[in-house]
Amino acid sequence: MTPGSDYVPPRRIGELTSEGRAEYKHDIRIYSLKETAYRETKKQEQKLVEFVLKTVSATYQKTSCITGDQLDKWYQELQRSRVVYNERLRPEARDKYHKAVHTVPKINKLNKWVTEWEMTMAEAISKKVPDALDAQCWAEDLNRAMYHVLPSWASTFR
Repeated sequence: MTPGSDYVPPRRIGELTSEGRAEYKHDIRIYSLKETAYRETKKQEQKLVEFVLKTVSATYQKTSCITGDQLDKWYQELQRSRVVYNERLRPEARDKYHKAVHTVPKINKLNKWVTEWEMTMAEAISKKVPDALDAQCWAEDLNRAMYHVLPSWASTFR
């Protein structure tokens, strides 16, 4: 098509050739499929936003889920917050672990003490407290805590 040519592009569907109409219908079909997929994606994205806003605390929403930001940015910020939060939890888990192994259990509350110790160990392991990760270390701590109780506990089974 040159500036001096007499060609006038079609302005209505009826002015298209049969080949042009077929291409147009094909393009419209592709557009419709893409639009449907886009709308479905947006609907699912909105559901995810609603879920995040229901399940994430207000404090984290204010710092990590800024209105207008994309969901992937929210996710990155929540991940960063989680790392900081977990780093704060490690010293707490370590202190709880040390308190548990330095508390001498009473014979009549031994089952309760063991259950609490197991829960404390699980938390300490999940927070990667070094003493809880090293079997030799925690076994010595456990032995030290149970030292005075084990003889009387064992005698109940004789």
